[in-house]
Amino acid sequence: MNLRSIFACLVYTISAVSAVSALSAGCATSTYTGNDNNHSLNNNSVSPDGGSNTNNAGCVATCVGDNTCVGQPDHQSCVPKCEDGLTCADPLRTCCYGGCVDLQNDPNNCGSCASFCDGSCINGVCVDACGNMCTTGQKCCGGSCVDTQSDMNNCGACGSVCDSEESNACVNGTCKCGSSNACDLASGAECCTTSCKYVATDVTNCGGCGITCAIGETCQNGDCMCGGNPACGPGQGCCGSTCVNLDSAQYCGSCTKSCGTNEDCYGGTCGCGAAGVMCEGLIPGTPGECCPSDGCVVYLNVIPIGIPNCGSCGNTCPIGQSCIGGTCSS
Repeated sequence: MNLRSIFACLVYTISAVSAVSALSAGCATSTYTGNDNNHSLNNNSVSPDGGSNTNNAGCVATCVGDNTCVGQPDHQSCVPKCEDGLTCADPLRTCCYGGCVDLQNDPNNCGSCASFCDGSCINGVCVDACGNMCTTGQKCCGGSCVDTQSDMNNCGACGSVCDSEESNACVNGTCKCGSSNACDLASGAECCTTSCKYVATDVTNCGGCGITCAIGETCQNGDCMCGGNPACGPGQGCCGSTCVNLDSAQYCGSCTKSCGTNEDCYGGTCGCGAAGVMCEGLIPGTPGECCPSDGCVVYLNVIPIGIPNCGSCGNTCPIGQSCIGGTCSS
């Protein structure tokens, strides 16, 4: 023991006898936990099961000689050991957990022992990557100030990314699908627009959000199917278990809509002639008839005079007769 340590012990002793006793009892080791060489934040400590403290393995691997690792687990600095566990040869360093640290500049011990700074330690003050410029409610994440209550890429904490298949919003620091809880991918649900959809069976989100099966098809295990057959092609629909053209006179826009005689289908709507005009009777809402030579006949079955196609296409009344109620009459 050096003279400085002996002097420190004599200050607290009353007699020469008690001084000797104090020297042998432990004055060589400080009672302050910040200087404790066996503290949990010092690499010389042991784990609860008696083995080596593996939390400090990263620092220990490179910290050799009369040095020790000081700081929080995974955030430690290799520094010179304190002399007699009490003081540091460098007056600008402080004895922390058995090691001499620079509290003014060490990011692993910034301002106080084992105070980790996720940024730069300047004069004992932690300055984050955002320059401490974030406002109330924001956090510095990757050099940018973000609101972890609403940021999908930092939801609740920096680096906590919401899965876009499970959610589409960060609400109060929690990933959500719309205003509901995030979807459970394990159950087959995905977040589509603002709600969870089971993409294995949903015909409007079959196999993924926004994938819509054709008319009459079902969604089976995420695939659109026509009965037990594969999905129909473009412009087709599944009627029964057969794929049909939905722009045909027999299936005009749906499996149950067929066009009238001489009519054709134009984009899902029945029409007459090359222009695809929808036939209507003289009275609005009543049907007319499409005649191949004259197109849409609007006066069928009413009382016009001198009009052909009376009651049916091609039926022209003789001279002197009129079409009354779809019948030629004099």
